[in-house]
Amino acid sequence: MEICECIDDLRYHGRKDESLSWFVKYQPPSLWRKLGQTKGIRNVRDSIAKKIGTYCHVSMSYTRSQLFPFFKMAINNDEYAPSLAAVLRLEPEEIAFLAGSRSVTKKIQKIFDDAQLMIEKETEHEIELFGGFGAKSDSVTEDATEDEPEVEVKKETKSQRSLFDF
Repeated sequence: MEICECIDDLRYHGRKDESLSWFVKYQPPSLWRKLGQTKGIRNVRDSIAKKIGTYCHVSMSYTRSQLFPFFKMAINNDEYAPSLAAVLRLEPEEIAFLAGSRSVTKKIQKIFDDAQLMIEKETEHEIELFGGFGAKSDSVTEDATEDEPEVEVKKETKSQRSLFDF
């Protein structure tokens, strides 16, 4: 057998009777396909890890590897789930991920609604406590300002011309 015949055999891969076909269909790597399919789940996972990491003052990787099992157990407990979701400000998709559900169910929606009520109550309490916007405090501050005499503010007649004129 000559060298040319051996090369032809290698080129045709044992298909001498078929026509020569050099077309090879190129496809993106299957890893890219898998990453594209799991992009949404990874975004939810990273969002949860960021929220837990911020709350616990740890990194996202430590959160994913060490803390996720504890938070998954806590979110499956009906007693702790609403308060945990409220503290971390979790969205329904994030609660579903921690609960091990693929979609938002009635139970998960109830946890989210209870968490939102807890957040609203806490916000109202903070406003009343720190802002002084309660109904009782408004009438007291109005009466107090009416009794105080107004203080005249004197205008300065000479303005400062440069940085060193003071």
